[in-house]
Amino acid sequence: MQPGGGSCETALLDDTDELAPLICLPRGTGVRAALERGCAQAGFRPRVAFEAAAPHVLSQLAARGLGIAVLPAGEDESPLDGQLRTLRIGPPEMRARIALAWQARGPSSPAARVLLDRLREAIPKPPDSYASSVPGHRRAQMRMAAR
Repeated sequence: MQPGGGSCETALLDDTDELAPLICLPRGTGVRAALERGCAQAGFRPRVAFEAAAPHVLSQLAARGLGIAVLPAGEDESPLDGQLRTLRIGPPEMRARIALAWQARGPSSPAARVLLDRLREAIPKPPDSYASSVPGHRRAQMRMAAR
């Protein structure tokens, strides 16, 4: 996000020297795995300078000029509007699977039941080919916030 900006798309670069340091979620997260797969497909390894577990922290670090934050789609709405611009990453298109798990008899807390109800409303039903392998999956787009 940046003044007068909006969002547009950028391709992953095939020369890591041209790419500013990245600020990303830690290894073990779906977003990080999708980023690393996409970079590998483009023929390079991402240069991650900073990691943070909270997407809003990634945005704050990018706003301070410490690099380019790689964020999940939907995390680009921030109180830092006007300081950052958003670019959709692609090609190659990067996707991540998200799976939810809970007790077979159902979630025990009212808050968990509300969360699941809202997710069922918000996430479209997956194609039958995915239903057997990852129940309730959703492909997540990633966005990159750059200064």
